[in-house]
Amino acid sequence: MAATEATDRTAEFEDEVRRELSPDLEIVRRLGGGPLSTVYLAREPALQRLVAVKVLHRRATRRAKGMARFRREARALARVSHPNVVSIFRVGDLSSEIPYLVMQYIRGSDLAGRLLEKGRLEVEESCSVLASVGGALAAVHAHGIVHRDVRPESILCEQPGDRVLLADFGLAAFLATADEAADRITTAGHIVTDLRYSAPEFLVGEEPTSASDVYSLGVLAYHLLTGDGPHDAATATARVRAHLRQSPVRLRSRDVEAAVALQELLDACLAKAPGDRPASGGLAEAFGKLTAVSGVPRADDIPVAGVRPHSVETRAAGRPGLVLRLLGGLDLVGDTGTARTVLRQPKRVALLAYLAAGPEAGYRRRDSLIGLFWPDSDSESARHSLRQALYVLRKGIGSSAIRTRGDDEVGLDPAAIESDAARFQTLARDGFALEAMQIYRGDLLPGFYVDDAPEFEHWLDVERVRLRRLASDLSWTMAEAACRDGDDTEAARRARKAVELDPFNESSLHRLIELLDAQGDRAGALTAFEHFAHRLSEEYEAEPSPETRALVDRVRSRQ
Repeated sequence: MAATEATDRTAEFEDEVRRELSPDLEIVRRLGGGPLSTVYLAREPALQRLVAVKVLHRRATRRAKGMARFRREARALARVSHPNVVSIFRVGDLSSEIPYLVMQYIRGSDLAGRLLEKGRLEVEESCSVLASVGGALAAVHAHGIVHRDVRPESILCEQPGDRVLLADFGLAAFLATADEAADRITTAGHIVTDLRYSAPEFLVGEEPTSASDVYSLGVLAYHLLTGDGPHDAATATARVRAHLRQSPVRLRSRDVEAAVALQELLDACLAKAPGDRPASGGLAEAFGKLTAVSGVPRADDIPVAGVRPHSVETRAAGRPGLVLRLLGGLDLVGDTGTARTVLRQPKRVALLAYLAAGPEAGYRRRDSLIGLFWPDSDSESARHSLRQALYVLRKGIGSSAIRTRGDDEVGLDPAAIESDAARFQTLARDGFALEAMQIYRGDLLPGFYVDDAPEFEHWLDVERVRLRRLASDLSWTMAEAACRDGDDTEAARRARKAVELDPFNESSLHRLIELLDAQGDRAGALTAFEHFAHRLSEEYEAEPSPETRALVDRVRSRQ
């Protein structure tokens, strides 16, 4: 096919996508694609958010069985809500019966890019990534879904914040043909996979299971820690033989200083028999316990001169039995096991988060809760749904945790349960910038989505922006304190963090440019501007203001 003809067909296909998705979705630009699909960045005007839209190519839709499986598994994935799983918001078809997915848009790159840049990751960073991926696998396995393709290219690293998300659930893998990659094979169910990450049972023709994903996670761990797989094998044939027969090499033989417990965990994940591997449900906790092997404090744990510290006694006093983590992910800390069951149903999680996210203990009117979570139900059905949700929450986190005032108001007892979002805001209000930022691990409920609750989604979007800007302000507070103490390096680091948290705030960018310029780091100031201009162009097809350009011109004139 001539290049011009291929270009014409691509443009024609994109026009079809634009036309048929409008007005619900406005295509902004093409993000990327491969032999099976194209991914577009789009705006969803109704919810005022950016999304990614994956549209399959016509050649990928020729197998009826594959298409049926694609739709079935995509709809199953749409029911999964987890901070480390890329959310699928909905599944649809164009008039030509070509399916598409509307997904969460993640700013950043994949883990393969990070490995290409660094070669390997430090033990602590590797375990943090593996804990996130392990938690994601547990969530999808709980819905009866097997990922089938756990590898660096399937894992996204969000910026800002460095949150790790599992994506590319092999939804298109079974639509592919075996000749589309040199190091990939077709086995049971005609699924194409990467030999480097394949479990032994998969290589002998058995259907993959959740245990197969655990094996692939073990292989991924070796790539993160050592830059290579768990076996000394240079060819495709040697890799197959190694997966079937050889034990993994020791981490220490690859110059990796790691705890014995980490080697034992990887040995278990890479067991030849699926039944000998650990269940995915415990992987997040197991890897999470290994994230602090070095014992070296994080930079955010080091006090900043001029920033009011918060004493251990103050932190420990009056803390509740349960802590609901909403910032940078979803978790419930301090429970005995039964409380965690409430995290399995998105709408109940949303209700609990809404009640817990504010800095002050208070009550919410039942009518307002109904309007947020059951807007399309009649009054009687909505009130019944609210009563049922509150019953499940009481059963999970304790009857005393849910408080009522009269017949019309509902709240949480802060002595029984507290959220990190509320704690973050309280510390910020009271002037404890350092400890507040230690709590802020990322966006409020990142990637979280609830069907049929647009008002809650709007509230969540507004709160994310508000808390992100509060974190940015706190970072500026610490930057200014470091400036007063004469610590230019710390001041610049905190200032860059402030801009990272609020990346489209030109006033914040001005402050960073002026700070770096005053420190004599004019190259850094210009780089900050270039990054800002690139983000603005990519996301909004806009340019920096004349005031910003004038400031940059003044910096350039002094070089």
